[in-house]
Amino acid sequence: MSLGCDNCFSQTTEQFYQDVYDQNVLIIAAAGNSGDTRDHFPSGYPAVMSVASVAEGGGVGADNYGILSGFSTRNDQTEIAGPGSAVLSTVPGDRFSTFSGTSMATPHVAGVAALLWSYFPECTNNQIRNAMLNSVREPPAIDPQNIPEAWDIFYGFGTVNAGQAFELLSSRGCVGAGGRFPNEAQGETLSDMAFGVSEQLTFGCTSDDHCSSQESNLCIGEKVCDLSTNTCVEGTPPVNCDDGIPCTEDVCDPSRDPEDLCVHTPKVCDDANICNGVFSCNESSGECVEDSPPITCEVEGDVCQHGTCNALTGGCSFTPLVCDDSNDCTLNDRCDPVAGCVFEEPQPNCCGNGACEEGEDEDNCAVDCNTDAPVGPPVFTEHSPLQDEFLSGDSIEISVTVFDDDIQRVRFRVESPDGTRSNFNPGTLVSTVDDITTWTFNVDSSVQKGRYGKIISFNKIFCAYLVLTCFSLFHTLS
Repeated sequence: MSLGCDNCFSQTTEQFYQDVYDQNVLIIAAAGNSGDTRDHFPSGYPAVMSVASVAEGGGVGADNYGILSGFSTRNDQTEIAGPGSAVLSTVPGDRFSTFSGTSMATPHVAGVAALLWSYFPECTNNQIRNAMLNSVREPPAIDPQNIPEAWDIFYGFGTVNAGQAFELLSSRGCVGAGGRFPNEAQGETLSDMAFGVSEQLTFGCTSDDHCSSQESNLCIGEKVCDLSTNTCVEGTPPVNCDDGIPCTEDVCDPSRDPEDLCVHTPKVCDDANICNGVFSCNESSGECVEDSPPITCEVEGDVCQHGTCNALTGGCSFTPLVCDDSNDCTLNDRCDPVAGCVFEEPQPNCCGNGACEEGEDEDNCAVDCNTDAPVGPPVFTEHSPLQDEFLSGDSIEISVTVFDDDIQRVRFRVESPDGTRSNFNPGTLVSTVDDITTWTFNVDSSVQKGRYGKIISFNKIFCAYLVLTCFSLFHTLS
């Protein structure tokens, strides 16, 4: 069935599907396309098989072949999976097209069920159902969501496999492959054996291998079939790998020798970067504690020296802060140890100094002689967060006071520890309240990840009409 709704349980509808199941009808429905864990019906009723969707990935043999489709609903109702991504289907006009959804996966499972039943008509709907669950293909190991050799909310018991199901029924028969028939003498019906999802294989078993759809996994324990009740019960408990040592990570690896399933690895507390501090595991509590604090490479009282810490040695190296406003009209750009970058007033008789002087006009010096341009630099009011160093990708918010409504844009630049600069980055206008404009910026990607940059200035850029020459007015952050 390619239908359903989220969170729409109905006791009346549930009873309807149980009645249909008792008539030896196998009901198979799409699990839903929510991509999350919400409940979905009718696929969520015990008498209905809920089908998830898997994708082809890189094709047969690829490590992601049969990986879960991103849209597939993953909840505690999922029972089995089938191909449902980019499935070729017929459309009106004698044409073909591809569609994706658990509605495309459901016909694959229904088709396998019909194929098996055509060869083994003596089997009940519950036995065909269980035979498919007992013969599924294990989802790709590359998917960390999958619980190997066990049921999970993503794939259910695994992906339907027609060939393996046929071989299982051929070699074991209806009972050996799918469990016993209902005990009609005691009034038992087929729906009494339809537990659904993770519990579907726990009732009606006739052998121990009915209690696991895959090879045994000692780490999660083994179930065996109690022939007196034909139910799966705990045979061996899950393996407890806790070695009692707080500073070890203890896991069970089912791929290891059964006599040596547990893996114990020391707990890692630091990132091997001395600059971030040195940490170790407290042997009593198992908590990570600081052995030495992070290293700060700063020259007290001198902002003109930018320090960089060596991750291996913890040693500091320093590079001078280069102050250059890229304006030829200001001379002697320099760094003051206390104030930071200092830029002198623009020189007279220089195009770009903000004054329209003799010999200059809108044609040869539009940036100075444009009458619409503001008369002074923007006034720095605040910037948040208040910090000196930023990483690539950081978002910084800066507010400036402007002198008119014709502001073009605000930019900032950062300097890497080696003294090289990133490109100027244009900001995005967030809001304007009275004369205060707020802008946000993202640190340029040229500042490598893990390396620091420092905001050294921001400026307002004025462009006269369509002339490509722009005039930059800088304000230094002190």
